[in-house]
Amino acid sequence: MDTPEGRQKASEQKTTEPEYDPQEQEKKRYWAKFNRRAHDEFGRPVRHVVITDIQIPFGSLVGLLVELVLAAIPAIIILGLMFEAAKWLWMFFAAIRH
Repeated sequence: MDTPEGRQKASEQKTTEPEYDPQEQEKKRYWAKFNRRAHDEFGRPVRHVVITDIQIPFGSLVGLLVELVLAAIPAIIILGLMFEAAKWLWMFFAAIRH
């Protein structure tokens, strides 16, 4: 039944619900970075961690570094080809211009 009392009660219920304000939420996230007790986007407290020591066997460290060197070789080749192509294009357009 649609009575005036029912409509008034429904409007009161709507006004008591908190409104979602995206700008206010963005402000809270921004200023939380500067707060000592900052929280992440889910409201959990952020923990600050400082690593002071890593214990890794020497053999594993050498193996890791060898893998890094081997992984860098294709990247160096690709960068070299890109710079060589850029050099040739530079010379080509310089020759056309003069």
